[in-house]
Amino acid sequence: MGKMNRKALLISLILTVVCALVLFNYVRNMQAPTAEKAKTTILVSVRDILPGEVIGAADMRSIDVSTDSVPEGILADKSAIEGMYAREAILLGEPFREQRLGKREDLSLAYNLAAGYRAVSVFVNESNLLSMQIMTGDYVDVIASWSMETKDGNPVKLTRTVLQHIQVLAVGPNRILDEKAGTPKRDVYNLEDMPKTVTLAVTPKEAEILVFNAVNSDYTLALRGKDDKKIEQTDGAIVTDMLPQRLLPFAVMPGQASKAGSSSSSIGTSGGSTGAVAP
Repeated sequence: MGKMNRKALLISLILTVVCALVLFNYVRNMQAPTAEKAKTTILVSVRDILPGEVIGAADMRSIDVSTDSVPEGILADKSAIEGMYAREAILLGEPFREQRLGKREDLSLAYNLAAGYRAVSVFVNESNLLSMQIMTGDYVDVIASWSMETKDGNPVKLTRTVLQHIQVLAVGPNRILDEKAGTPKRDVYNLEDMPKTVTLAVTPKEAEILVFNAVNSDYTLALRGKDDKKIEQTDGAIVTDMLPQRLLPFAVMPGQASKAGSSSSSIGTSGGSTGAVAP
């Protein structure tokens, strides 16, 4: 009986040691409680947003993420996102990044064209650019001068306003529409720095007229007043429009000078011959 007690005691001792080792190992492997990470609220898209689409309040929702996992450029202020346009596609659930958003004028020119309009660029110089007075967002008329023939074959020079109330989309590469931004220093500029082109918004028919005159005439741009939208009906101007009424009977149209001289010469010869034989 004593032997049985000693055996039971030994087994109990062994089990106690094993349990102690297991408990010790468990306690040793226990991790100390970690502090909860700080959270940051960011805004993500609730739909796929295509390039050029405007972003509204309904297009975003707030989520909380770990502060240390938020990359730079992520926006969390609704006012900095609402009303902006997507430069690139923004996928469902994607955060809004500053570099992917922009104002309407920051988008490609195609997004700044009204339906039914085309963007056409024409070459300009200091004269027809009004010495750098024309800016993006202004409205201009296009005045062209070219030569034409009358029915009797005489060349006549004509100047006429061929297009009216045409919006300027860009002056050179500058497409900034904000009146407070991009304003050139008009008092100091070099001719070498002047824009070489102006881009205008025109309908398909106006585009044909604009390109025809850009190729076949001398043209200039006439700046319109800020609130002036009136379309004037004009007949154009030829040289006789600038002569006083009393001189019109004596005016010789271009191309008629040689005919008039020939006629006068013939009359003079006839008169001289008659005078020679007169008694």
